[in-house]
Amino acid sequence: MFTSVVPPNAARYLGTKVLARRVPVAHLELMPPRSGTRYYFNDLKKDEMLGIILSNKSFDSSLIKYDSNYFTTTSCDEANQVSLLKLVMAIKPSIKNAFEIGCGQGEFVELLRKSGIDATGCDPVFRGCQPGITATTFEQSPQQHSNLFILRCVLPHLERPFELIDKIFELNPQSQILFTFPNISWIFKTGTWASLSHDHVHYFSLSEIGRRYQLLRGGKYSAGEWSFCLIRSQNFQLQNRALNPDPEKVEVLREKFRQLQSKKDRFMKSIELEKRRIVIWGGLVKELTSDYTLVYWA
Repeated sequence: MFTSVVPPNAARYLGTKVLARRVPVAHLELMPPRSGTRYYFNDLKKDEMLGIILSNKSFDSSLIKYDSNYFTTTSCDEANQVSLLKLVMAIKPSIKNAFEIGCGQGEFVELLRKSGIDATGCDPVFRGCQPGITATTFEQSPQQHSNLFILRCVLPHLERPFELIDKIFELNPQSQILFTFPNISWIFKTGTWASLSHDHVHYFSLSEIGRRYQLLRGGKYSAGEWSFCLIRSQNFQLQNRALNPDPEKVEVLREKFRQLQSKKDRFMKSIELEKRRIVIWGGLVKELTSDYTLVYWA
């Protein structure tokens, strides 16, 4: 549906031009799940795909690196954090504490604490020294129990995202989980093809998530760029929730991707006609994706 040459990790800080040029090439090939056995992401089965509307068929986990160059700070995204904080504060009476998985450098955890919420977190690339935050994955974290778990743009990076969700509910059956993910409709609407990245393995649908879990709240924030879900566990019965995508919806997706691909191609052709030196301002997700597209444009 949509193909592109992109950096493996979009959120990496590269201090020099030499380091930037050494970053390997990754590929983006977004496809919808299909009914039957014609296509699922890698070896995921029907029940593992329910809730997912798009996957990067060319995702290569061997290219992903979470090291000191992985950019996780969100201090520059204060408006986004404030919007999410309002969602948390709306359910504050029903929670005693919160645990953020993939908390970056702990900015949102600190914001929760300042708002009167007992918050902790974990992230394997955490480099700070704040108490209650560990440089681990959730599976390795000494703290695995909470009333509310928060995952900001974590699930899109996981090949099997619902394994983590189900593990949380297994350990905390009465807990709530608030997670966010890019809103693919916003990308279509704005034509922001550079927002599509290799390490966003999956894209999700609010309605499909509601078929898998008890959807307490769901919607969009940050001018529609992001979606959020607040969920509780429920008994998942595959036989009643089979993965049978509507062919008409799949065709609508195809058309939207054709338009997005066309916009990208027109942009590249217009750049080809430029005889001046091109400078891309910025060095993160959209800028790196644009840079790779320019370098590898054939």
